[in-house]
Amino acid sequence: MSRTIQIHYFLKDCQEKENCLQAAAYLVKNGVSHLWLELKNSQDFELVREISSHSAIPVVSFIRNTDIFHKAIKNSDGGVAIVPSMVSLLLSHAEAIKRQGFPVYLVIEGNEYLHANLSQLDAAVGALKERGIYNLFVNVHHHNPVVHFKLCKLIKNQYGTKQIISFTPHTTKAESIISNSLSLGSIFYEKIGDAVLVSLPPDRTYNSKNIREAIDLSKNILGSCRLYPKGFTIISCPTCGRCRLDLLRMTEEIDHKLRALEQKYAQQGKKLEDTGGIAVAVMGCNVNGPGEARNADIGIAGGRGGTGTIFMNGKPIVTLPEKALLKEFTLQVEELIQDRLHKAS
Repeated sequence: MSRTIQIHYFLKDCQEKENCLQAAAYLVKNGVSHLWLELKNSQDFELVREISSHSAIPVVSFIRNTDIFHKAIKNSDGGVAIVPSMVSLLLSHAEAIKRQGFPVYLVIEGNEYLHANLSQLDAAVGALKERGIYNLFVNVHHHNPVVHFKLCKLIKNQYGTKQIISFTPHTTKAESIISNSLSLGSIFYEKIGDAVLVSLPPDRTYNSKNIREAIDLSKNILGSCRLYPKGFTIISCPTCGRCRLDLLRMTEEIDHKLRALEQKYAQQGKKLEDTGGIAVAVMGCNVNGPGEARNADIGIAGGRGGTGTIFMNGKPIVTLPEKALLKEFTLQVEELIQDRLHKAS
């Protein structure tokens, strides 16, 4: 994996201290590298200290309140996030920021990106670089995937700063997958982005189920782009007239088996991510399937007369009746996992 995208999580409006601490502990355990918190008053600094001491996760302080700005700079360890209009205030602490070495995140909020917004961003980036602050990240977001992509590409070409790409779950899982895949897929294809910033939409509460879904979804999309360590990735063909396999059923069964294996190894304290990620292909026929999926580590392809073929790296290894495929496939995958884990240890 040549490039890895970090996952940041923005705990917006997490009201109860205990919930915030539990959320932070869960997030760091599940691969989140930075936690974002909006600091509204001096009492929030105690929460930042507790999160840092309990979970050892860097906390990015999102500052809007000018009254606590100085204290926020002094107490920050994971960086500060501001809107561009607050850059002049930030510059009064330029020496402290350079001395402490933490990053600065410039965030443009909302969905209306007029020339004034980009002019303000342009002035902010220029002013910070002029004062020797180069550890900069820019975060913009738009609900329209095309506009979002164009904005991210413009920022990359014009400023050359690192970027935080926003990722927001929608009302349904299907909407989240479609919207974020369209937006992030194009962005990552252009090699834009150094981290994703995950947050829940305003109508979702901060409970373990919602947080888990958001993190899992972001990991799956990043993992599919080979930008985040992932235990396994399933790819399948779009089917055609040669399809000789109940592709949907087989894909669902394989997904279930792989998740069970992942859980089994997790109970042993092992992570499938340590295998480097296993790519699994489910193909409709064994005429073109193995060759088309030759980049997959292992796969299944439908065959004639109710049979199917298991292949590895594009080469068939065994042909069996369809009813015996899944059991043999699971054994082959487990053998592959054990071999990879042994080499990684």
